[in-house]
Amino acid sequence: MWRWFYAIRARLHALLGSARSDRDLNHELSFHVAMQKYANEVRGMSSAEAERRARLSLDGVQQLKERLHEQRSILWFDHLRQDVTFAIRMIFRTKVVSLAVIVTFALGIGANTAIFSLIDSVLLSPLPYDSPERIVTVEPFWTNTGLANTVSSAPDFRDWRQQNHVFHSMAFHAGREVRVVANGTPTFASVQLVTPDFFNVFGVRPTTGRLWSETEDRTPLAVVSHAWAIGQFGNVDAAIGKTIEAVGQPLEIVGVASSGFAYPGSTDIWASSSLIPLNSNRNGHNYFVVGKLKPGISLEDARGEMRDIAARLEKEHPENRFKSIAITPMRDKLTSGAQNDVVAVVRNRRRRTAHRVCQCRPFAVGARGRARS
Repeated sequence: MWRWFYAIRARLHALLGSARSDRDLNHELSFHVAMQKYANEVRGMSSAEAERRARLSLDGVQQLKERLHEQRSILWFDHLRQDVTFAIRMIFRTKVVSLAVIVTFALGIGANTAIFSLIDSVLLSPLPYDSPERIVTVEPFWTNTGLANTVSSAPDFRDWRQQNHVFHSMAFHAGREVRVVANGTPTFASVQLVTPDFFNVFGVRPTTGRLWSETEDRTPLAVVSHAWAIGQFGNVDAAIGKTIEAVGQPLEIVGVASSGFAYPGSTDIWASSSLIPLNSNRNGHNYFVVGKLKPGISLEDARGEMRDIAARLEKEHPENRFKSIAITPMRDKLTSGAQNDVVAVVRNRRRRTAHRVCQCRPFAVGARGRARS
């Protein structure tokens, strides 16, 4: 037991004071060589022969020193320390090349982190909504071009909602960042005008307060995001009952959405779409339509019924010629944008890395050339 204790203490001593340990070892070996040399001289050897025999008796002083150093130290840590010391010395010796390499690695790590963040937030993690697998986007699809519109007309939306039997809820939203007055202070906020079923599509429940009902569709009421309520009023409870000015009229805040909900994008305020006149033209595509399928309804069943509805509307309204309907799962819609972002990040990463490598090569060649000359 005491043997292990002394061995561990010696190794720690060598680790924490490697220079002093080496000096002690040199002194100890020098003492043994000197004593053996003196004994050889007493036997009648010359001074040079006595020293040579003394060193041979130790099987080589340098070899013995290396063996004792390995026994007294933690070998892998000693090698690591030597490698780090050498790397730091080389970095300061070739500053330009080292800086280029470090920047290249930093760009690569940053790009990888960005890619993983996109993949994790959209491709891997489930959407933070109630029954996200049933949430879809509903868009006009032009059969003559094979392309879909991201926005729909208000009359088409009204007919889709009234005639379908596959959706639990269907709603539209439209908006942008506008000037808002809160607490008497003008600011900018992202405002979305939505139909009453918008919150039912996503299964949103208010953190505090309530949501407006369909009978209150023309009442100037608003629901605000959790983050915006805290930013403007200090806490969510203080926001309830406050009046803000947006879309050209005062809106009373009746509810605060659950934390983390901000669809679409980073919306701050949701208000009723009936507060401003709707575009009644079937060619006026201004509204993003979302819906939640009924439980047990497959995507193909929904697509089949909605295509039938579109075919009827095409016969009834000349404006709807070549207009069918495309239904896309919300997750696929969002991941398609994320995939484009990932591709863009990868392309930029490759371009920057190639540019850095091209910049590094002349320095490396020049360094070798100078070293050889």
